Amino acid sequence: MKNDPGQLHNLADDPEYKEIRRSLAKRLTNYLEAHNDPRMQGKNPWDDYPFTDKRIFNHPDWKTHGFPAPLPE
Repeated sequence: MKNDPGQLHNLADDPEYKEIRRSLAKRLTNYLEAHNDPRMQGKNPWDDYPFTDKRIFNHPDWKTHGFPAPLPE
Protein backbone atom coordinates (compact mmCIF):
# COMPACT_ATOMS: atom_id res chain seq x y z
CA MET A 1 0.00 0.00 0.00
CA LYS A 2 2.95 2.26 0.57
CA ASN A 3 3.97 2.07 -3.10
CA ASP A 4 0.41 2.23 -4.44
CA PRO A 5 -1.81 3.93 -1.83
CA GLY A 6 -4.70 4.27 -4.30
CA GLN A 7 -4.38 0.57 -5.15
CA LEU A 8 -4.52 1.36 -8.85
CA HIS A 9 -2.04 -1.26 -10.07
CA ASN A 10 -3.23 -4.87 -10.21
CA LEU A 11 -0.34 -7.10 -9.20
CA ALA A 12 -2.20 -10.40 -9.61
CA ASP A 13 -0.49 -11.25 -12.90
CA ASP A 14 2.89 -9.79 -11.99
CA PRO A 15 5.45 -12.65 -12.18
CA GLU A 16 7.11 -11.31 -9.03
CA TYR A 17 3.99 -12.24 -7.05
CA LYS A 18 3.24 -15.57 -8.76
CA GLU A 19 4.23 -17.73 -5.79
CA ILE A 20 2.28 -15.60 -3.31
CA ARG A 21 -0.81 -15.79 -5.51
CA ARG A 22 -0.44 -19.57 -5.88
CA SER A 23 -0.04 -19.97 -2.12
CA LEU A 24 -3.07 -17.83 -1.32
CA ALA A 25 -5.20 -19.64 -3.92
CA LYS A 26 -4.23 -22.99 -2.36
CA ARG A 27 -5.10 -21.75 1.13
CA LEU A 28 -8.49 -20.52 -0.10
CA THR A 29 -9.21 -23.81 -1.88
CA ASN A 30 -8.26 -25.80 1.24
CA TYR A 31 -10.52 -23.64 3.40
CA LEU A 32 -13.49 -23.90 1.04
CA GLU A 33 -13.09 -27.67 0.78
CA ALA A 34 -12.72 -28.07 4.56
CA HIS A 35 -15.96 -26.16 5.09
CA ASN A 36 -17.90 -27.99 2.35
CA ASP A 37 -18.45 -24.85 0.35
CA PRO A 38 -21.01 -25.69 -2.38
CA ARG A 39 -18.89 -23.93 -5.01
CA MET A 40 -16.28 -26.65 -4.59
CA GLN A 41 -18.92 -29.17 -5.73
CA GLY A 42 -19.85 -27.16 -8.80
CA LYS A 43 -22.99 -25.71 -7.21
CA ASN A 44 -24.01 -22.06 -7.28
CA PRO A 45 -25.35 -21.26 -3.79
CA TRP A 46 -26.84 -17.95 -4.89
CA ASP A 47 -29.34 -19.53 -7.28
CA ASP A 48 -31.23 -21.08 -4.37
CA TYR A 49 -30.17 -18.84 -1.49
CA PRO A 50 -32.93 -18.59 1.15
CA PHE A 51 -33.50 -14.84 0.96
CA THR A 52 -35.55 -13.35 3.76
CA ASP A 53 -37.70 -11.00 1.69
CA LYS A 54 -40.10 -13.46 0.07
CA ARG A 55 -42.10 -10.56 -1.45
CA ILE A 56 -39.29 -10.13 -3.96
CA PHE A 57 -37.69 -13.50 -4.44
CA ASN A 58 -40.86 -15.59 -4.53
CA HIS A 59 -41.94 -13.60 -7.56
CA PRO A 60 -41.60 -16.13 -10.43
CA ASP A 61 -39.87 -13.75 -12.86
CA TRP A 62 -37.52 -11.85 -10.56
CA LYS A 63 -34.35 -13.25 -12.17
CA THR A 64 -35.32 -12.16 -15.66
CA HIS A 65 -37.57 -9.15 -15.05
CA GLY A 66 -36.18 -7.67 -11.85
CA PHE A 67 -38.14 -6.88 -8.75
CA PRO A 68 -41.91 -6.46 -8.99
CA ALA A 69 -43.02 -2.87 -8.62
CA PRO A 70 -44.68 -1.95 -6.46
CA LEU A 71 -43.69 -4.65 -4.01
CA PRO A 72 -46.61 -6.81 -2.89
CA GLU A 73 -47.61 -6.38 0.73
